[in-house]
Amino acid sequence: QLSYSNIKLAQSLEERDTLVDALQENKKDFDRAQSVGNIGSWRLDVCKNELKWSDENHRIFGIPKGTPLTYETFLSTVHPDDREYVDREWKAGLEGKPYDIEHRIVADGKIKWVREKAYLEFDKDGVVVGGFGITQDITERKRAEEALKKAHETLEEKVKERTAELEEAFNSLKENEKRLSEAQRTAHIGSWDRKLTTDKLYWSDEMYRIFGLKAQEFEITYHVFLNYVHPDDRDYVDNAVNKAFNGEPFEVDYRIILSNGEERIVHSQ
Repeated sequence: QLSYSNIKLAQSLEERDTLVDALQENKKDFDRAQSVGNIGSWRLDVCKNELKWSDENHRIFGIPKGTPLTYETFLSTVHPDDREYVDREWKAGLEGKPYDIEHRIVADGKIKWVREKAYLEFDKDGVVVGGFGITQDITERKRAEEALKKAHETLEEKVKERTAELEEAFNSLKENEKRLSEAQRTAHIGSWDRKLTTDKLYWSDEMYRIFGLKAQEFEITYHVFLNYVHPDDRDYVDNAVNKAFNGEPFEVDYRIILSNGEERIVHSQ
C-alpha cells in the first residue's frame, strides 16, 4: 500500500513539474509577445491599492521590477502637463466611463507616449474592486504623426506662398494687359496672334476697334480677317502671309473695309 502511494505521489509530482514547466514556457512566450509589440499589462487591486506590472510594463515606465507599486506610483510617472487629465479620466472610469486614453510619461528622463486601456471589475453591488489593463508604447507612432503634421503644415505654407505669388503675378499680368490696352488705344496700334492648328486669330481690343468692331465681339479666323481686306489687296496680303511662313519678313500696308463701308489703310508686321 505504501509503495502504491509513493508511486501515485511521484506521478503527481511529475505532473505538477510538467504543468509548472508549461506555465513558465507560456509566461516566457507572453513576455516575448509583449516585448515585440511594446505592450505591457497591469492589474490593480483597488481595495488594497496594489498595482502589479508585467515585465514589459516595467520596461516601458523604466521602473525596476520589485519596486512597490500603487496608483500614486503610476501617476507620478505621468508627464506633469497630462497628470490632471489622466487622473480625471481614471476617476471617471471608476464611475463606469470607458478608460482608453493616450498621454505622456517621463521614463528614465525621456518623454514617451503611451496608450492605456483598462477593463474594470465590479462586485455584485457595482463597486469597482479591481482592474486589468494594457499599456502600449506609441512613442514612434506619435513621432511619425508629428513629422507628418509638420510636413503637412510646411506643404500648406508653401501652397499659400505659391498661391500668393501666382495671384501677384496674375494681378501684375492683368495690370500690364490694361496698360498695354491703353497704350494701344492711344497709339491706335493693335496686336494679334494666329493659331495655325485652328486658324483662329487672337486680337487685342484695339484690333477690334481698328476694324470697326466691338472689343471681343466675336471670334476671328484668318478667313474672316481676309474678308475685311479690300478685294484689290486681298491676294497681296495673303501672298505676304504665305511668304512669311517661309521665313521672309512680313511688313505690309493695305486697305480694309469696315462693315459700314468705311475704308482704312493699315500697316501690319
